[in-house]
This record gives sequence, structure tokens and C-alpha cells, in this order.
Amino acid sequence: MAGLGEACTHIAALLFSIMAAVEVRDSKSVTESKCWWIQPTATKAINYKEISEIDFTSKKSAARKVTSTSEMPEKTPTTRKASFPKASYSDLMSFCEKAQRLQKKPGLLSVIDPFADEFIPKADKLDLPEQLTKLRDPDLIGNDTTTVLLKCSEVTITCTAEQAANVEMETRQQSKSGLWFRFRAGRITASKMKAACVTNPLKPSESLVKSICYPESSRFENIATKWGLSNENRARDQFVKHVSHEHEGMCISDCGFFISTDRPFLGASPDGILTCACCGSACVEVKCPYTIRDDIISESNCTCLEIKEGQLTLNREHSYFYQVQTQMGVCKMDVTYFVVWTSKDLFVETIPFDKNFYENICMKADNLFRIAILPELVAKVYTTLVVDKNDLYQSLCTPLLKSSENIQSPVKSDEKLYCVCNQVEFGKMIGCDNDDCEIEWFHYGCVNIESAPAGKWFCHVCRKLPQFKRRRLARH
Repeated sequence: MAGLGEACTHIAALLFSIMAAVEVRDSKSVTESKCWWIQPTATKAINYKEISEIDFTSKKSAARKVTSTSEMPEKTPTTRKASFPKASYSDLMSFCEKAQRLQKKPGLLSVIDPFADEFIPKADKLDLPEQLTKLRDPDLIGNDTTTVLLKCSEVTITCTAEQAANVEMETRQQSKSGLWFRFRAGRITASKMKAACVTNPLKPSESLVKSICYPESSRFENIATKWGLSNENRARDQFVKHVSHEHEGMCISDCGFFISTDRPFLGASPDGILTCACCGSACVEVKCPYTIRDDIISESNCTCLEIKEGQLTLNREHSYFYQVQTQMGVCKMDVTYFVVWTSKDLFVETIPFDKNFYENICMKADNLFRIAILPELVAKVYTTLVVDKNDLYQSLCTPLLKSSENIQSPVKSDEKLYCVCNQVEFGKMIGCDNDDCEIEWFHYGCVNIESAPAGKWFCHVCRKLPQFKRRRLARH
């Protein structure tokens, strides 16, 4: 088709494209027209029917049906109505009582009174105190601090003895129980008592406030916590063997979360409750330190212990001492057995309740709760606030502290402070690997980590130093 000017192929291609466009334009797709079928050659016309009028029986089935009906004699159709006696109310109750005795409760009983009461969740039927997280007022979030504090001053928290007993019973699985976290939220627990006492209520550690208000979101797990949880029962059994000869009819039972009826903002979860016929009841607190898991316990390797009057004893300035005293005050018990366990050693100390010490630390905790914890619970002050927190409460909250001005602080004035929050040691901490770091130690929550990172770790200040910046660039 090529001519001298090689134009024939172009003309032909143009003609082919025009022809294809015309054919496509004049044709219709299957979906553009009504459905149709190829008609049989012997049929001139097809009468269409509605689907409801079409008999879809196959030819073979239709023939079999015709044959079977022709061979059978005709019968006059008769209708028989089954008559069942109508059940009376007493019959229904009798049936439900029998169904109730089954191992599995039939769902029918859930809609018939009085059997439906058994299907109500147990926690909903119990008399439980109000969860502190329900104090949240969405209208106050982002509001000015004066309004928030006025609202907080109107809040009253109560917990009766019956309510406290119900919470303890329903939370005996502790961290495996959802209620355990819900009732801990907003309450200063025994493990955080020292941190609550030594922090400045006017400038509290934000990580501490958040861990108190949102315990479920701030929990974490590492090799040390796993070691403690997996060996707690083993340590408890060894403790029982160690002291069983001193008690008559002794046993240790699991316990849940105790709420103080005198100070409902306090709570405690001992590792167990010891009961015996000779001494009554006592708290049991077990520690399984991972760092000395295969060592003999001594003052040098166990930081919570010290030598006093020639005896190894729990350091009265350590957070564990605050913890056991709070447990006794909340649980209303006079003694705690403090246990430190390793695979090669066991330390047991009987610690008596110090009422003056407990009253002293409770006043400090009460200040923190009213000034810092309640505003967070009511209006999320620490998680939504934009203004400078350093001077937030200075003018507003000073009158609240006057009630405790003459109370002697249980914390030494020269106690060492750490971290960017300038607070004492509490919880998990990490050290900066810069030997010349001015701060050196940091709380996990303050630097937003949940476990120790692999390799060396530098704080936000030391990371900006030239020598450490070059080292990071070299690794990349």
C-alpha cells in the first residue's frame, strides 16, 4: 500500500479508525438492551412471563412427578389441627425452675422474672464506690484554673466499709482484673506514696500525676517485672516455710485493692494477707529484685536495706518503707512482713505500724491530691494545659497548704534530687551515659521511655553536644 509519498498506509489507518468508530457507535453492549436469548428455530415467538409464574422444575423431575401422581389413587385432602393445652403461669415457673438447675443457664431465663436477676453482671449488683475517673467534666477542659479549682473544692469522695470490702473482693486477680485498674485510677497507691510526699504540690512531677491518674496506660513490662511476677508465688511459699513454726494455723490468702475508708483517695494492694490463730492478720509484701536474683542478700547489693544496730533492716527513707506503712494504714493492720527473695537467700523483717509516720505522709499526699490530682481528674489540666505550669498554682493554691505548714516533713531536706522534674528517686530510672552529665539520672516517664534501650543512652541535653552528635553521625 505504500506509494511514492508513503502516504497510503496513513490513509488506510485513518479509514480503518473511522470504520471502527462507526461500528462501535452503532453497536450496543449487552447491558444497554433488554436481555435476550437465541430463539429455537422451531419457535416463532416467545411469550415472556414473570419469574413468579415460571415453573423451574426440570423435564425429568416433572415426568417423575406426573408418573407418581397418576399411579396413586386420589385422596380427599383433609386438614388436622394439633391441639396442645395452653401452659399456665405455674407450669411456666415450674419449667424455669427445672431449667435453672441445669449446668448451663438457658438464655430463656434472662427475660423471665425473677430468674433474670441471675444474668445481671455481678459487679453491677454490688455496692461499689464511684470511680474517680467519672469526676471528669468535659465543659471544664481548657478552662481557666480558677474555675477548675473552684469545681475541685466542691468534690467530695467517699467510700463505705461495705464498698471497700466489695472492691477488695472483686479485684483479687489484681493486674488481671479490669476493676483493679479502674479503682486505682486517681488514687495515690502505696507504691507511689513516697513520690507523692516528696514532690512539690505546686510544681509536681507530670509523669507522677499521669501515672496516678492513668495507671493502665502507664504500665509497662520488662525483664525485671517478669522476673518478679513469675517468682512471687515461689517466694511466698518459701516465706511460709520460714515462719510457719512461729504461728498456729497460719495461711496466706490473695487480696485485691484496698481503698481507705478514712481517706478514700488512698489505696493499696499487698502481695498477700497472712492470718493465724495466734497473731491475727498482717500484710505481706514480697520483693524479688532481678539484679541480685542469684546472690546472697546484703546491704551492699540490696539498696532498700541497711545495717542498723548490727542488724540488716529496711531503710526507713526508702520508698518501700512508705509503701508498707501505707498498706497497714489503708488495710487497718498493725504488722507487715517485708520479704526479699533471691534464688539463694531469703530476708524477712516484721515491720510494725507507725501511726505518727502514717499521719504525717497522709497530710502530704492529701495536699498533692487536692492541688494536682483532682484538677487532672476533673479537667485534664496536665494533659491539655497550654500555659506555663511553673507558676500555675502559686497564687491560687498557697492557702491550701497552710493546713500543713507546721507538719514535720518525713523527707530529709538534703535528700538528693534527680531528673528534669527535680524530684527524688521513684519508680524506674535511667542514667545518661555521658559521665559529665549534670542531671545524670532520669525517670522513665519524664523522658518518655518504657524500658531501657539497647546500647548507650544520652539525655536530650547531652545529645546536642558536639562529641556525641559526631558519634551518632558516624554510626549512620
